[in-house]
Amino acid sequence: MVHILPGRPYGQARSDVTYQCGSPAASTSINVKSCHADTHVNHQGAGASMRKVTKATIAGALGVVLLTGGTTFALWSDSANVNGGTVNSGTLALTPSGTPAWNDISTPTPVPITIADFLIVPGDTIEYTAAFTVDASGDNLSATLDVSDPVAATGDAALLAATTVTQTFTYVGGEPVTDGAITSADDGEVINVTVTIVFDESTPGTTAQAESINLSDMTITLQQDAR
Repeated sequence: MVHILPGRPYGQARSDVTYQCGSPAASTSINVKSCHADTHVNHQGAGASMRKVTKATIAGALGVVLLTGGTTFALWSDSANVNGGTVNSGTLALTPSGTPAWNDISTPTPVPITIADFLIVPGDTIEYTAAFTVDASGDNLSATLDVSDPVAATGDAALLAATTVTQTFTYVGGEPVTDGAITSADDGEVINVTVTIVFDESTPGTTAQAESINLSDMTITLQQDAR
């Protein structure tokens, strides 16, 4: 409802009256707009206050996260050393023992010779001896000394053909090493290796003269047995 006051044009508010939103005097179009504007301003103010509260709440929550983010939960724990001891391996080796020697055994009494200076002729027999100490340790160790290895002799063909080269393995007491079986019970045992070279005395003419053979590549092998 619109009230028209006497003596004033329609729609003109009195200057001596304070109008409140919702009162009859505030029902003019001008005052209605003013009330609407005031209400809008109040709504904006309330919204701004809510946003400030929300921002403050979020900031506080972030602060808590930042303060606790670098820490971990300290749960009970313990540790203890397990003293399992030390595992040790065994050994398998042949170690040279003493000094190798060459002897001329063409006569009943062996004669020591220097092999670099000795010139063999048909009918001669010379012998090389060397000793090796067996190093064999291991609870389940089983090995074989290969007594069947051929002597790796190289050199001139005619002299190689005219000579016979053999090798034998014996223990210190002279007992032959037959099967070559080695276990940890043989640890410290000394084995003699003997290489014998016989120059065939029936070599004719000038065959195999001024020639040489080389035994430098001769080897003996001690090999662990496969399981």
